[in-house]
Parts: sequence; C-alpha cells; structure tokens
Amino acid sequence: MSSTINRDLFAPQTAGENKISQLKEDVERLQRSLEALNENEIKHDAERRIEGKLNDLEKSLHDSHAAHQQQQADVDALLNRILEKEVMTSLEHLVAAGVLEHIDDLVKKEVAELLPTHLDANVHKKIKEHREELERLEHELNNAESMRANSALRADQGDMRVHPLYNSEGRISEHFPKTLNDLIFMPGVTAARLRQEYEPGVKVSDSSRENNINAVLRLFGIGMQLVWRRSSSS
Repeated sequence: MSSTINRDLFAPQTAGENKISQLKEDVERLQRSLEALNENEIKHDAERRIEGKLNDLEKSLHDSHAAHQQQQADVDALLNRILEKEVMTSLEHLVAAGVLEHIDDLVKKEVAELLPTHLDANVHKKIKEHREELERLEHELNNAESMRANSALRADQGDMRVHPLYNSEGRISEHFPKTLNDLIFMPGVTAARLRQEYEPGVKVSDSSRENNINAVLRLFGIGMQLVWRRSSSS
C-alpha cells in the first residue's frame, strides 16, 4: 500500500509563514522610514539651531559696533562741550584781563588741565596723533604752494620774495632768505646750514658754496641753477 502526501495539509502553514515574512518586511521598512525621518528631523533641528546661533552672533556684533560708535560719538560730544563751554569761559576772562598775547599757551594749559578728568589715555593719544598729522599736512601744503610760487622767480627778479618753507623739524629756518638776491649772495656757511636743515641725511661740505646754493635753489623750488665763471689770470 503506497502512501500519498497530502500537500493541502501544508498549504495553510506556508501561506502563514509568507504572511509573517511580509509583515516583518513591512515592519522593518517602516522602522527604516522612521529612522530616516528622525535623522532628517534631527539634522533640520541642528541646522535651525546653528542658524539661530549665527543670527544671534551677527546681532551681537552689530549691537557691539553700534555701541562702539555711540561711545565714540559721546567722546566727541564731550570734547566739544569742554572746548566750547569750560575753555571758552576761561578764555573770556583772559581776554577781559588783557592777556591776548598769551592766549595760545593758556589755551593749551587749560585744555591739558581739563581733559585728563574726562578722557582716558587712548583718547589723549588719538587727539595728539590727529593734531600732529594735521600740522604735518598743513606744512606739506604750505611747502607745495611756496615751491609753486618760487618756481616763477627769474634771475632778473632779485628783489622778489622767496616764499618760506618748513624744514624737516617743522619750522621755518632762521636763515631762510627774504629775497632771491639774499639767497644767491648768501655766505657759503649759511647755504650749508640751510641745506642741512632742508635736506637732512645728505653730507654737506661747507667749502662748496656754489653747489650748496644751487642745492638750496632746487630745494626751494626755484627753477634756475647758477654758474660761476672764474676769470683767468693774465
């Protein structure tokens, strides 16, 4: 008697296993989707947080810059108030007292006494640097204008004024010639001193009067060079 396997007995079990496998796959796929969603959400949340931090930092920098500008404006306003009120009040008394010839020195002294109570060392330094730079630019402007005016002088205009220039120390030399003739006929030692003052760092010889006078002519913007002719002995 032969035995026959009834395949229909196993069919329900196989279908159930397939169903379970399908459900597992669905569950795993759903888990992967949820993990991906969580990762994206975490990433987006981190990006939002970073963007928020950057915006806060930008706002903080902007506020700091604005505060610095306001502090600078306050310092400027304070300085103006000092100069316009306290110093000017003192100057009115000085003028009334008849000491006009000492005003410049007294203003400097008054400001020097008042500013330390209101301004710190950095502001003092900045003001000093601005004043020195302004003075330097004023001297350069004066020298440029004087050299331009001097360039128009001619040899037959000996009585014409030589426009003064500031030297390397920021002052007009006491040896500066008043007229073109004063320059041309000045002693050799004077020409050498002028050249040293207006051309520092150049080795100057007192014995070469002609060269020194020509150098001074050039330094002062005068467009001529003199040639001395020596007479030959008969």
